[in-house]
Amino acid sequence: NILYFILCQAPGAGLKGYKEVTTRKERLMAPVIGVFDHPGMLDNFEDDSYSWLEVPLGDTFMLDVSEMKTKEDYVKVLTKSAKRDYKKKFKAFEKEQNAKFEIVDWVGTEENIDMIWPLYAATGEKNGFTVLTKEEFYRYHRIVPDQKVAYVWDVSDPENKKLVSFNTAFIWKDILHPMWCGTDYDNPLNRSCSTYFIILYSYAHYAIEQPDLNWVDLGATQRKAKTSIGYKPFPCSCYFRCRNSFSQMVIEYSMEKYYDPEKCMTDP
Repeated sequence: NILYFILCQAPGAGLKGYKEVTTRKERLMAPVIGVFDHPGMLDNFEDDSYSWLEVPLGDTFMLDVSEMKTKEDYVKVLTKSAKRDYKKKFKAFEKEQNAKFEIVDWVGTEENIDMIWPLYAATGEKNGFTVLTKEEFYRYHRIVPDQKVAYVWDVSDPENKKLVSFNTAFIWKDILHPMWCGTDYDNPLNRSCSTYFIILYSYAHYAIEQPDLNWVDLGATQRKAKTSIGYKPFPCSCYFRCRNSFSQMVIEYSMEKYYDPEKCMTDP
C-alpha cells in the first residue's frame, strides 16, 4: 500500500495544485493521497473521480519576508526579549573563531549524504525518533530538486574541518522550506555557538536577500521555539483523496484515534 503526502503547505501548491508536483502514475498508484493546505479549501474544490476528506492538523509556522529588505527588518518582528537573544547568539558566534557558517547549493552525492546522515540520526536518537529511515533520507537527498544546505563547521583544524550542524532546505515557488537537520552533540561548539538557531536565523537572512522568495516555512511542531524567532502560526489541514468509502472510514478512524494536533504544537 502506498500513501503519498504532497507537501504543499500554504501558500504553496495546495489542493488545487497537487497535480503539479505529482506524476500521473503516482496519482493512479496511490490508494490515498494527502495534501497540506489552508483549512476550508473543499468549499470551492470539485473532483468527480474521488471523494476528499479534510482533517485539521493544527498550525504550520511561517515567516513573511516579502516586505523585508535587510536583516534589520527581520529583527523588527522579534519581541524585545527575542531581539536580545538574537544579538547575544550572533555575538557569541562571531566571537568564536573556530566556527564557520555557510549556505550553499546542495549536491546530492553519496559523499555529502554520508557526511550529514550520522548527525541526522544522532539528533533523531536524542529526540526519541527519526522521521526518515536511512533509505528514505538518502533517497530524499538524491532526488529532491532546488535544495540548499546550511552548514556550521568546526575549523579549529583548517585542514580537517568538522561538521557541527547542518540543515537541508528546498525551494518551492516563492517559499524556502528548511527541512532536515542534525548536530554533533559531542562538539562543544554546538552549545557555545547555538548552531541550530544560527542556522534558522541565517535562513531568514538568506530568504530576505533572494528577490524571488517571500516566505520561510518551518512546518509544524515546536511552537515555542519557532514563535520565539518571529515565525507566525498559520492553520493547516490535510486533505485526503479517497478512492472509496472504506478508505475514507479508515482514515477518519485512524486520525481520530492516533492524531492529536495539540500535542504536535507543544514542545517536549
